[in-house]
Amino acid sequence: MKTRNSLKAKNSKLKGFTLIELIIAMGIFVIVISIVSVSFIQALRAQRSIAALMEANDNISLVFEQMVREIRTGYRFCTNIAPILNLDADFTGHCNGLVNNELAFVNASEREVSYRFENEAIWKKVDVLGIPMDEKITADNVKINYFNIILAGNDTGDNLQPRITISLSISPIGRDIKDVTINLQTTISSRPIINP
Repeated sequence: MKTRNSLKAKNSKLKGFTLIELIIAMGIFVIVISIVSVSFIQALRAQRSIAALMEANDNISLVFEQMVREIRTGYRFCTNIAPILNLDADFTGHCNGLVNNELAFVNASEREVSYRFENEAIWKKVDVLGIPMDEKITADNVKINYFNIILAGNDTGDNLQPRITISLSISPIGRDIKDVTINLQTTISSRPIINP
């Protein structure tokens, strides 16, 4: 009988967990859950940053495409730095009063158009029936840090095809995005060789 009770006592000790074992198991569980949670949160932040970066890239690509299509078929290009030379005022009226880094020209629809950098965005102004219509063409989630226009071959009589180089630097705007900058540059040549 004695042996039977002593065996029961020994077996009862083997059935449960000690307090130390439970504390260690809980500690390991908490550490694993913390690591998984932090990893998941970091993955969500990275995904948001990448999505914002892709949205900014898509937007600036659309803006570039819009500008390039219109510039390619335009003529009488001028900036505040490079006005059209050798033409009278009737042909250069759209060049008066340009601000820094503003490109003005006449598009294929015979409308005066200008693109400019203002308030960390790119703006387009179109003269419709003598009324200038201004609109911001970059999205609100894109910040333009730098915008520069270089114009070459815009003088009449130089027999050069007008070339416009646009350089810009953008940053996506977002909660989890810091110090991300995209630099872009493109050169567009106008189809008309001379300024009509």
